[in-house]
Amino acid sequence: MKLGIMKWTGRDRQRVWIVVECRRVPGRPGDRIRLARERRRRWAAARRLAGKASWVMLKTLAAAGVAYLYAVRAMEAAYLQRGYRAYGGECLVIPFVFYGAFKAIGLAERAARAARQWISAREGMACRERGIPAARPRE
Repeated sequence: MKLGIMKWTGRDRQRVWIVVECRRVPGRPGDRIRLARERRRRWAAARRLAGKASWVMLKTLAAAGVAYLYAVRAMEAAYLQRGYRAYGGECLVIPFVFYGAFKAIGLAERAARAARQWISAREGMACRERGIPAARPRE
């Protein structure tokens, strides 16, 4: 549904049609939802979701890089120890290394977020509120 709005400009009355896309709210005959606002709200939600998904992908790739480096070193050490290339118990540890790296990156991100919040909360505080003693006058 499209609504037209009459607009007054200056001395003369001009008929200007501003097209606003709306949708009727079911069960409420007089109420309408303006689709432009709804669309902006949905795009904002999509941007938040894309930001979170990109962060999870970045964490996954970083953890995979750490696990790959561990796997290369473990295979090399096993080859030097055995004298021939074989896959043994060192391969069983690789998923645990990946999981540990993934969790460590998440904890570091959480600590950085908490530190940013702590710093922003302390910015507007006076010295006494922060716990810093006032300077004593010299005699």
